[in-house]
Amino acid sequence: MAQTFREYNAPATYSFTFPSYQESDVKVRVDGVLKTAGTHYNITSYNTTGGGTVVFIDNSGSGGTNHVPSSGVVRIYRDTNVDSAKADYTAGSSVKAADLNNNHKQLLFKAQEEQVPNLIQSYDIDAEAIETSNIKADAIVNSKIADDQIDSEHYVAGSIDLEHMSANSIDSDQYVDGSIDEVHISNSAVSQNKLADNSVGTPELINGSVNSDKILDGTIVNADINASAAIAGTKISPDFGSQNIVTTGTISTGSFTTSGTVDGRDIAADGTKLDTIESNAKDDQTAAEIRALVDSASDSNVFTDADHSKLNGIEASATADQTSTDIKGLLQSDKLTLSEISTTSLDSRYYTETESDARYFNISTGDTIKDGDTFPDNDTTIATTAAINDRIIDLVDDVGGFVPIANETSFPTTNPDINLSGVAKGGTIVSVAAASTALTAQSGTTLTIANGRGTGNAVIITGVTATIPQGFGFLVETTATDHTYAFHRLVPKATEVTTVAGISSNITTVGNNTSNINTVAGIDSNVTTVAGISGNVTTVAGVASNVTTVAGISSDVTAVANDATDIGVVAGKATEIGRLGTADAVADMNTLGTTAIVSDMDTLADISSNISTVAGVASNVTTVAGISSNVTTVANNNSNVTTVAGSISNVNTTAGSISNVNTVASNISSVNNFANQYRIGSTNPTTSLDTGDLFFNTTTDSLKVYTGSAWVDGVTQTGDFALKTGNTFTGSNIYNDNVKAKFGTDSDLQIYHTGSNSFIDESNGVGSLYVRTNACQIQKSAGSETMAQFLSDGAVNLYYDNSKKFETTSIGAKVTATNNGDGFVVTAGEGGAVTVVDQRNAAYKGTFYMGGSAPVIRNHNTSTSDHTLRIQKGTTFIANFDGTGNFQLPIDDQKIQLGASQDLQIYHDGNSIIDNDTNDLIIRCDGDDVKILAQDDIVLRDNDDSTNFIHCVNGGSVDLYYNGSKKLNTKSDGVLVSGELQATTLDINGSSHLDGAVVVTGNIDMPDNAKVLLGTGDDLEIYHDGSHSYIKDVSANQPLRIVTSDLQFWNEAESHLQARIISDAQVELYHDNTKRFETTAGGALITGSLGTTDTLTVGGGGHIKTGTDTGKFFSGASNDLKLYHDGTNSYLENDTGDLIIKAAFPTFQAPNGETILNAGQNGAVNLYYDNSKKLETTSTGVLVQGRYAFDTDNYITCNNTANTLEFVVGDANVAEFSSSALKFPDNKQVALGTGNDLKIYHDGSDSFIKDAGTGGLIINSNAFFVNNAGQTENMIKATENGAVELYYDHTKKLETTADGATISGLLASTGNIQINNDTAKIRLGASQDLELFHDGTNSNIYNASGNLRIRAANNLQLETHDNEMHIKCVEDGQVELYFNNSKKVETTNTGAYVYGDLGFGIGTTGNLFAGDGDKILLGNGNDLQIYHDGTDTYIDNHQGDLFIRGDGDDIFLKAVDTKDSVRCRPNTSVDLFYDDSLKLETASTGIRIHGGSADWSETNPGTTVGSIHLDPNNGNNNFGSAITFGASDSNNGTDAHAGIYTRSDGSYGTKMYFATTSSYANGAYARFYITETGHVLPTVNNAYDLGSSSYRWRNIYTNDLHLSNEGSSNEMDGTWGDWTMQEGESDLFLKNNRSGKKYKFNLTEVS
Repeated sequence: MAQTFREYNAPATYSFTFPSYQESDVKVRVDGVLKTAGTHYNITSYNTTGGGTVVFIDNSGSGGTNHVPSSGVVRIYRDTNVDSAKADYTAGSSVKAADLNNNHKQLLFKAQEEQVPNLIQSYDIDAEAIETSNIKADAIVNSKIADDQIDSEHYVAGSIDLEHMSANSIDSDQYVDGSIDEVHISNSAVSQNKLADNSVGTPELINGSVNSDKILDGTIVNADINASAAIAGTKISPDFGSQNIVTTGTISTGSFTTSGTVDGRDIAADGTKLDTIESNAKDDQTAAEIRALVDSASDSNVFTDADHSKLNGIEASATADQTSTDIKGLLQSDKLTLSEISTTSLDSRYYTETESDARYFNISTGDTIKDGDTFPDNDTTIATTAAINDRIIDLVDDVGGFVPIANETSFPTTNPDINLSGVAKGGTIVSVAAASTALTAQSGTTLTIANGRGTGNAVIITGVTATIPQGFGFLVETTATDHTYAFHRLVPKATEVTTVAGISSNITTVGNNTSNINTVAGIDSNVTTVAGISGNVTTVAGVASNVTTVAGISSDVTAVANDATDIGVVAGKATEIGRLGTADAVADMNTLGTTAIVSDMDTLADISSNISTVAGVASNVTTVAGISSNVTTVANNNSNVTTVAGSISNVNTTAGSISNVNTVASNISSVNNFANQYRIGSTNPTTSLDTGDLFFNTTTDSLKVYTGSAWVDGVTQTGDFALKTGNTFTGSNIYNDNVKAKFGTDSDLQIYHTGSNSFIDESNGVGSLYVRTNACQIQKSAGSETMAQFLSDGAVNLYYDNSKKFETTSIGAKVTATNNGDGFVVTAGEGGAVTVVDQRNAAYKGTFYMGGSAPVIRNHNTSTSDHTLRIQKGTTFIANFDGTGNFQLPIDDQKIQLGASQDLQIYHDGNSIIDNDTNDLIIRCDGDDVKILAQDDIVLRDNDDSTNFIHCVNGGSVDLYYNGSKKLNTKSDGVLVSGELQATTLDINGSSHLDGAVVVTGNIDMPDNAKVLLGTGDDLEIYHDGSHSYIKDVSANQPLRIVTSDLQFWNEAESHLQARIISDAQVELYHDNTKRFETTAGGALITGSLGTTDTLTVGGGGHIKTGTDTGKFFSGASNDLKLYHDGTNSYLENDTGDLIIKAAFPTFQAPNGETILNAGQNGAVNLYYDNSKKLETTSTGVLVQGRYAFDTDNYITCNNTANTLEFVVGDANVAEFSSSALKFPDNKQVALGTGNDLKIYHDGSDSFIKDAGTGGLIINSNAFFVNNAGQTENMIKATENGAVELYYDHTKKLETTADGATISGLLASTGNIQINNDTAKIRLGASQDLELFHDGTNSNIYNASGNLRIRAANNLQLETHDNEMHIKCVEDGQVELYFNNSKKVETTNTGAYVYGDLGFGIGTTGNLFAGDGDKILLGNGNDLQIYHDGTDTYIDNHQGDLFIRGDGDDIFLKAVDTKDSVRCRPNTSVDLFYDDSLKLETASTGIRIHGGSADWSETNPGTTVGSIHLDPNNGNNNFGSAITFGASDSNNGTDAHAGIYTRSDGSYGTKMYFATTSSYANGAYARFYITETGHVLPTVNNAYDLGSSSYRWRNIYTNDLHLSNEGSSNEMDGTWGDWTMQEGESDLFLKNNRSGKKYKFNLTEVS
């Protein structure tokens, strides 16, 4: 027990060593009086961990007081202040070890102080503080009652008996004359001194009234004993039991001469024992002296204690010739009961109560396995030594032999099998004495010992499932394979057989007595019998000489055996028998033998019961004799004595708590005062009243308090507050957990706390719960945050994070949103809705609800057929969906505005207008015609509405314009072109062809898409389509060859070389005149970054390789980011700045792979349900996937598949919004204008833009296009200040120009087209973007804009003039790059292959791109892989370690939303985050866990209090988590560790295991565990210690102490036991759980 106080007897040096939290917690009392620090004493050398010294102050020298105590008890003790915690925590504060330790120390110290014996001293109890309810029943003992404090009013009638009266407490004054008669004097209560001389005669002596104490020694002579008297053994001291002594002669010194028995004993047989008493024996010899003399006399023939132990083990009816059957019958009989065994000190271990148990101590023909018998499969027979010996020989022969060796390197060099004749090899047991080192299987369960049979000669042992410890022996068995053995089992260490080694001399002795052993073997049944009483045999062996003596008097032993029971009794009275042997005792017995004495003893025998009673209280008789006057007093108060006698059990209980009585006695004034202050009765007291008195009224079953003028109710019998009106509480009423404050007749209102939550519960009642106040607020417990307010004007405010979010007002409710898209959220299932009802007519209502997965808005008008859904601004309806699903803007100049800047506007202002402000206006048609219907003209104009493009006159022509000037108009008889019409070939009905050569001395100008066709089959095409220039070979299976020795590609200004193909050398690609790519003899070299303006896509399965483990990918101006594999490990290494790894879509998934949440770019967060996205945050708010519904027929739904927003009215889809269009079903119109003059719709066959009102249809745009539905063909194209173009089959046939219009056709030729001027060019395209020419030195194909496309029907090859290959484009997409006619790069269907090295330049910038599923592979074995699979990004390392390095700054792992996930700080911590909040960091001392908000308790430890929570959550039984701590070093295995493991057992709860590792071992072994119900158990029985001889626990606190060594044996007698130690109030008990017997310790009080 921890020390918390010291006591000294003054004067002394008052030091103390117990620790304390602060000096003010150390208190000092002198004789119970509290002293004041600084006034009465000071503490020097104070230390919180080591105590100090109390020095009392002496101010007498200065005229003050001397406070140094000269006597008395000085008590120095610790009283820790717990009024407030040493450290308080607030939400979000850090938890420091020092604060936790301080709080723990504060509570620990207080708990230790509560355990101090006699903790509460009298000075701790305030006056009048103890009430009757505080005193335990029977707790007040005599010592606690002060003298003269108890008077007659404290005694209940009849409550005083004899034991409550102290010696000399009653004298004659207390007795009424004549009040004592026979009934008031208890048996044996009157002593000799109380009898007058000659006052007792024969008539006064009743039968049995005289005992031995009343007979003067030596006064009974023979004449006093009747000759025929039989003196009972119980009348002779020592007690001889119930046997009578019948004498036929005299009893003289040294012998008994009798023909009868004394107490059932044969005096003649026992006389020989008395003969051994020395003649000089004195009657004043102590028992120890007599015992020493008897034990030292080797020829005394007197039974010693050892003899008694032997005799105790002999049955009462035992005879010398008893057979084993006789013995068995006696052993199994009920001759001796357990109580008899106990009283006669017999060892119950050798007695049985059942035949099955006795079988183990019995040998008979049917229960013995003899030599040659078959060993049965049971536990009911015992084998003889001969049978065991032969059995061992048989077993050894069966297995082929037994070969012992020293250690694992001493195996035989040849096969050790000894029975090889005619049988297969194997079966011989090889016993290894001790392993010289720990042996562990290297492969599975196979152990290979390299030098097992000599240097270099291996031995293999199979079946080794666990490590063979050093020093342990083991057995193996030979197999059919030489030098391969099968493991059998471990054997103990050699040191564990030291017991046998220590008795080697005994073994030698046995070896020299083989003849005797053979003799013993012949009486094996007797040996078995003796084995059953081995303890007795050992005892007999210690008195061998006495056994010899006994053997000489075998007949006497037989006689004694017949009286074994009596002898057992006599043996237990050895000391008394010793006293009988003295001369005085013999003389007394001679006297007793006289007739007179026998007669008197006969008389005494008749009153034997009374004599026994008086004898049992002889000391009391003497005491009573000394207080005869008190006896008289008692006699006069006999009625009270009788009353006390009737409550003797209470008296005994009080006696057992005498210390408490003494305590009460010392505080009797307080007790008396308490008795006055607290009373019990059926009516309220009216006298002796003081304010604050308590009275329990048994009529009302309530505790009442006296206020000074009246009694008021307090608490009922059940602990509830009594019904009372007008109580005023000035302090706190404290209710424990689950204790309720109840209100109302039926306890309808209840207020309570469950330990976790607080409740105001009105659920039991039938009424409402009213909270009435001017203003009510609900706040966080600390008052720091408001959660709700209920104000006096009726307003209700609801808050989130101390910010008001919802407020009721006089006109409704107000929701305050933080961001766009936030606001009022209603969570409901399918069909759940928010409905707004018109108070004037409940039939008018609108509903917003979730219809399936989408929100729905519904006009739920049930009174009319009007189901129009209207949008109102102020009092004006500005838009609506009518009952048929049409969308309407009912007011002129209202516009449908589309686009981020509302660039496209559709409206009616008298005319119907489609107005486009920026870029092009494109009208597309999907398969059918586009119909634009107008009441008047249709006009397509520019953006400022000033210049026409197209004018469709109602009922008339179509006009096409150029720069506001009409260039073409249709007429009834054709087309009118204003200006010049130019065409290379004009062929209205078909194509024109030139069959001969064309010789051009200047430029050939051709429009876009006009082609130069070369070859008989027009196989080579050269043209420009307006965007790109083409050289296209459409012939089959023929390459397109460009033949030159040095093919170069230049920019338009010929200032920058772009690509070059050199004969017999490389292919080179340039950027800004700097070579960036070239093929080499070894592959290809990239100078700078590898990338494209878009994405470098490596096809499925394709790779980009560095080729060697030394190759690296660099990024950054200083090559700060490196990506490489060094042959063993893969590295992503950052030298400066932060390393930020971003994922496009960080994803949270359930264990089954279902997505729960993911985060996208720009901070978007997606929430899912059942793997389906339901909510997505956007830059403007929140996007919900599903339906917004008002009822089942009217709703707005979001089609996640089509990415559209659909409007449904009357269960019909009336409109659909997508990211690109507002869609309406067939015949659903967009109506614009006050009179719905402009309508846009599709009737199922055709599309209409219909102007049904007045005015024209005007379309304004900078450019106007009419395309086919697939957007693959132009039909009409009009551009601002430019041409209007008409197309046929996506081919422009007519174009307006500044001069007029141009009609385009084909220019075809059946021969060559030759240009004989080096400066002349073939120009293709409207802007002559594509030029073909020869400048006199080089041939050039020049493209000024767009892409240059070269097409071939089969392969496309770029070759030098000598046919050396540079580039080859193979049909189906393969592209090959060559160097010196050797292929270096090849694209495939999965990516590209580089034949040789792929190099990157240094000091350049750029990106490296790869597509989804494509991988960057690094290392010879492609061990490091980096790729994105379309959903997730992977850095996948297959061999060695993966290192991510940073140089100097932090390394971050972040989501795309920039929130930190992991942060690695150089030379400091690794931090883990959750939602950008730090949760775990490594430290120099380990790991710190951050966060957590739940309050910890024993019943709710939680997983959010800064905790580590491991949970596999796989739904299987026998599955758990682990925290392990490595301990691998030179003394342990490479996998040595310790750990804490949890294991889930399904319905059986969760267990926690604690594991450690032995020296030189791998793995960890569970040592003990905590069960699901809180028990702490070892994992192996009888294997581990709690503490050791060197390291002990200071205290162990337990309820019952159970001791069991079942499965092993002790060192004393080789048995095992099962015991339980239990505590009583005053005693300590021990229970034998095997036998059921119970024992009580004899305790001696020492202080």
